[in-house]
Amino acid sequence: EAEVPIIIAVNKTDLENINIDKIKGDLSNLGLTPEDWGGDSLCVNISALKSDGINELLDAINLQAELLELKANPKGKAFGIILESCQTDQKGPLVTVLIKNGIFKLGDPIVCGHVFGKIRRMENDQGESIEVASPSYPVRVYGFNDVPDIASRVKVYPNEREAREAARIESE
Repeated sequence: EAEVPIIIAVNKTDLENINIDKIKGDLSNLGLTPEDWGGDSLCVNISALKSDGINELLDAINLQAELLELKANPKGKAFGIILESCQTDQKGPLVTVLIKNGIFKLGDPIVCGHVFGKIRRMENDQGESIEVASPSYPVRVYGFNDVPDIASRVKVYPNEREAREAARIESE
C-alpha cells in the first residue's frame, strides 16, 4: 500500500529443516518477489540467534538508502514516526519513535495528533538513558499525556504553549 521498497529478512536460517525456496514462493504469492527470483524486493537470510547475516542486512539497508538518496537533516524541524506505543504501569505512556529529521532532546515539547507532552526520558535500543537523539535512530520516549497512534507523526515544538495549542486544534 505504501509503495515503498521492502527488504525481506528471512530469519531462523540456522534451522536444519528450513526451506528458503518455499518461503520465497510464499512471499511471491503475496506480491513480494525476491530479487534473485526476478523481483524487486531485497531478500537477506539471517539468523538472529547466531548473528549470521546481520552485516548483510545492514549492507542491504544502506544500499537501499543510497539508491533512494534518503537523507535526513539534523538541523531541520524535528519529527519522527511512531513505531510502537503502549501504556506502562510505572512510567505512563511509552512510545518508540524513529527520528526522521532534526534532533530530539530531553525537555522538548512534543505533539502527535491530539496527544502532547514533554520528553521526560529517552532510551536507546539497549535501554540506556540518552539526552539527545538524531535522525535514523529509534528511541523510546516517555512524557506523553496519552498513548498516541502507531504510524503517526511526532513533531517537536519550540515551546510548551505552541505544543498544547497544536494538540488542542487537532482534537477539535
